[in-house]
Amino acid sequence: MTPRERRAARELTDFLTRLFGPEATIAIDPMPARPPHPNRVELDVTVERPLALPADLDARTRRRDTLDGMVLAVEIAERYVAIRSARYALPAGLVPTTCALVSEGLERDFASLFPEGTLEIDVAWLEVARAAAETLAGHAVLDGVVSTQVKQKFAELRWYTQSMPEATEGEASAILDAASYFSTVVCEMCGGPGSYRKGSWVRILCDTCHATKRRKL
Repeated sequence: MTPRERRAARELTDFLTRLFGPEATIAIDPMPARPPHPNRVELDVTVERPLALPADLDARTRRRDTLDGMVLAVEIAERYVAIRSARYALPAGLVPTTCALVSEGLERDFASLFPEGTLEIDVAWLEVARAAAETLAGHAVLDGVVSTQVKQKFAELRWYTQSMPEATEGEASAILDAASYFSTVVCEMCGGPGSYRKGSWVRILCDTCHATKRRKL
């Protein structure tokens, strides 16, 4: 693996371990970059998870304990890390971007899904939203899905829609729910692997961002 592939594999393993518990077996292999995304690190993941999630996992995670939910969450995690990898600045940084720039890109690339003003989240979860949008497109269920609001609520990405075609509503809804599920392990500030943090405003934060936030209080 290249250094960028190793970094992506570490991040993806951490995300999926947080979702499915330390007993899950995670195998990751690099894939050739897809032509439209030559700057991304594309990884193929296989997850074998215990029949039951560990008892100490958060109840919010356990409520998506289904095979379909797991498969879709893994797919969104793959896409999210690939999207994020395009901003890798070795050895450990990220090329900075802004909410305005990422939002404009989503509204341009997925105009029907994200009408202007519907995105109310920061860069990290905007990239989760892009991963979900690409997954909808990859499953051919994007057409007709229109968002009214995409925001953070109770430390989870919440996705509200005004319309979904009846024929594809079930699969599209499952993908959006899997994106919400995956967001529960994505730091809202930096986009790295994070955990649920209690406080006056519950959030998903990594250890570093949580410590930074506490120092500012």
